[in-house]
Amino acid sequence: MISVTAPSRLHLSLIDLNGSLGRIDGGVGIALQKPDVLVEAEFSNRLAVNADSRSSEILGLSRKLMQACKIKKNFVLNVRNQIPLHSGLGSTTQLYLATAKAILTLNGIEMNASELAVLTGRGGTSGVGVAAFQNGGFIVDSGHSYGKGKEKQKFLPSAFSKAKPAPVACRLDFPDWNVLLCTPESKGLHGVDELKYFKQHFPAGEKEAEKISRIILMKMIPSILEKNLEEFDQAVRLMNKARSFKFPKETQKMINEAGRQGGMGTSMTSFGPTVFTFTDSQKTKERIKQKLKQYGRVTETKAQNHGAVVSKA
Repeated sequence: MISVTAPSRLHLSLIDLNGSLGRIDGGVGIALQKPDVLVEAEFSNRLAVNADSRSSEILGLSRKLMQACKIKKNFVLNVRNQIPLHSGLGSTTQLYLATAKAILTLNGIEMNASELAVLTGRGGTSGVGVAAFQNGGFIVDSGHSYGKGKEKQKFLPSAFSKAKPAPVACRLDFPDWNVLLCTPESKGLHGVDELKYFKQHFPAGEKEAEKISRIILMKMIPSILEKNLEEFDQAVRLMNKARSFKFPKETQKMINEAGRQGGMGTSMTSFGPTVFTFTDSQKTKERIKQKLKQYGRVTETKAQNHGAVVSKA
């Protein structure tokens, strides 16, 4: 039996949604220990998938992988852990990559995360999820070439993009700070609604991309290298102001509450609805947890500075 455990991820921001330099997208994010994905695969006399509400979806993916990789032997695939769907934590990318890794490893086929992403159609906008699966840590990717005849000709979310995963520009170990996630019952922007948002709001202005790039290079990366939570907090606050995307009212309430309780580097991951906050104090962590419970499910975690774990039994 092959088991694959994959991390979730925070997506702090896309970097350049203007494109005047000939590249778009780019992403910055962090791999997380929890929530995670756990997929198990073993040979069987029939093809079967047990993945709760996503069983038929993963069965279809499994058949696609078998055809693409000329796999003849049947198997049973059990998805033991999943990341909440449309929560902003990379659920589909991690589930698809873990599924592909389990099936291919079972059949003696080795592929890295980028190859798996191409095979499963993931990573077409942000490369953070794919890089988190490969190596974990803090990640900055450098986006895709943009324009006629280039990788991308339009501004599209990952679910609608066929571009290859973006190359990683920077990967660092992330400090051992406490991370708290608050995930309400609502779903983040996804599907057709996300596609409409991209069409209506992008390209963004050059100044937005310039500000975000400068914040990442001159504020956020140094704060991680120096393990300075106060500087990281300032970087996230500046990034929140620089982005044209505005938080929903309920999200802003959660961000404000976490801040009042001493949370730092607080924001919303991807298009939400999960809010994250950091602290290096046990007392502060417990206080934030109690206050955020009124808004949704609270998960306590830390960054994961390694990629997905593959085990054989």
